[in-house]
Amino acid sequence: MDNTISDIYTRQQELLQKDFKEESALVIGLGGIGSWIALNLALLGVGTLVLVDPDTIEASNLNRTLYKLNDIGSKKTEAIKDLISERRQNTIVLTIDDYFSSDMLDKYSVDYIFDCTDNLNTRDKLKGSSFQGNYVKCGYDGYSATISTNDFES
Repeated sequence: MDNTISDIYTRQQELLQKDFKEESALVIGLGGIGSWIALNLALLGVGTLVLVDPDTIEASNLNRTLYKLNDIGSKKTEAIKDLISERRQNTIVLTIDDYFSSDMLDKYSVDYIFDCTDNLNTRDKLKGSSFQGNYVKCGYDGYSATISTNDFES
């Protein structure tokens, strides 16, 4: 099994121009966008992830996420943590089963925030905070996707 784990990363190590193991990210909202972003950040090698979502998995989540049938009823944070832990054993994954609040930034110092919520509450809470990293707002309404970086006004 140890050989399999090291083989998982061989191609990626040859392709990546940057080592992300010292980077950290906060992913807020683990639905149709956030669940994929969290997993892919781990697969890129981001060293520490903080996952924030108060919800449990419902059957209606399965059409746009990587959750499985047997995950229904589980916390979204724990299901993603389990998947990440299987693929990236060295990634530190912290979970918060609650809504985002700006005081979390005092407890968790991160380089990136990925706001994958379906509203602007998180952006508004960050607008007046002391956060100095990169903020990315991601959205999808079923027809078109949006992404903005460090935009607290529009």
